[in-house]
This record gives sequence, structure tokens and C-alpha cells, in this order.
Amino acid sequence: MNTKDFNNCRQLFSKEEIEQLCSLYLEGKLDVAEEQVLAKILVKSSYPGETVKETLFLMGVTASESHMIKKNGYFRKKPGATKSNIGWSLFNMLKTCVAAVCIIFSVSMIWNYFNPSRIYEEPVYEVYVNGEKISDPEQCKLMALKSYEKSQRFIAEMNAIQNKKLVDFEKKKLDADRKYKEMQSYLNEIN
Repeated sequence: MNTKDFNNCRQLFSKEEIEQLCSLYLEGKLDVAEEQVLAKILVKSSYPGETVKETLFLMGVTASESHMIKKNGYFRKKPGATKSNIGWSLFNMLKTCVAAVCIIFSVSMIWNYFNPSRIYEEPVYEVYVNGEKISDPEQCKLMALKSYEKSQRFIAEMNAIQNKKLVDFEKKKLDADRKYKEMQSYLNEIN
């Protein structure tokens, strides 16, 4: 094929002709100028066949470049575009997969943390007495309440002892202050 045949982009191409041009491109039978014109034709055509999509993909024409070609007819052939664009496509797919995994992981962590059914779960009591597990929930609750009451009684006794010591200390302090004042008054009388 000749570039002169391609240059008249105003001419409408049939589906068969577009498929044939794409096949020639895929076989590597077009030169750089013909590939540029083919890119313009593919972008301007309304035929969305699989061969057209594959050819545009291999040419490295993205949606933004496609818009630029439609607007001002500019197309730049990049050397090694096929390898580069496949690499970038794989890289972009990998980034998308990693982002999706991160989002799923984050959502599951948030769901597990704020799950309302987990917040209102009934507490589980496991009690071991002399090395034997007691599995009856009511008996476990009773044992826990008895232990709690026992510790509360112990705390109350400690508070009572502390209060008694504070009272004794206050009495001794008042007695010492009274004796100190008596000594001061006695020394004042002597002098």
C-alpha cells in the first residue's frame, strides 16, 4: 500500500478495509508514516472491532492521545511502543490490583473493629478451681461475684485500718501540738 492512499483521511473506510489495514500493521508490513496515518484513521473511525482495539493498544494510543489525534491530527510514533505500553499496562494492572487488595483489607479491618454484633456479645466466663474447668455459666458468675465481694470487703477493711491510723495520727498530732504550746507558754513565763 502507498502512503498516498492513506493520506486522504476524509474518505470513509469499510470495516473490511480497516480490518485489513490493522492486519497489515500487526504483521509489520507498514512503515512509520503509514502507521501514523493508520492511527488517525482508527481514531476517526466509528468501528469498534477487537482488531481495532488491539491495534490501538499495540500502537500505544491511549484515550487521551486518541483525543489529541482527533483534535489536531498529531501522532508521534514511539520506538519500542509495543513493549513499553504492554509493560506500562501490566504495571497499571498491578497497581490497580494492589490498590483493590489494600481497600478490601482496610474495609475488612474497619468492619471487624466496628462490627456492632461484636460490641454487644455476652462475656464468656471460664473458671478453673483447683485445676478443673467449671463450664456452667451461672456457677462461674456466682464465683466471680463472690471473688469480687471478697476483694471489696478486703478493700473496705484496708480503708478502715487506714482511717483508724489516720485518726490515731491526728490525735497524736493534736496532743503533740498541745504539748508544744504548753512548753512555749512555760518558756515564755520563765523568760
